[in-house]
Amino acid sequence: MPYTKAFREEVEEKLSAAKMIRSRPMFGGVGIYAEELMFAIIDDDKLFFKVNDTNRQDYIDKGMDRWAIANTYYEVPADILDDPAELGVWIDKCLRVAESKKK
Repeated sequence: MPYTKAFREEVEEKLSAAKMIRSRPMFGGVGIYAEELMFAIIDDDKLFFKVNDTNRQDYIDKGMDRWAIANTYYEVPADILDDPAELGVWIDKCLRVAESKKK
């Protein structure tokens, strides 16, 4: 789960523009949290968001692949990462997924 410092910083900056986040290294990658819920992972210089049946199709429709380690995360499309308003919508969906898993 390698990643570069530059990619991590870029992702954190973009996510922070949409939502208060914190991150921490884990298992060679980075776990990303908001509202105390882990909703994203950086791995191999790619960003993956948590999914379930409520939002998985959004990623499939954009041709994105699931994370090789767990099918509960899908890669975030670059156009979403570059659009702060839309990124906020996708983060909110991921947080609802993370919250439902917590219960």
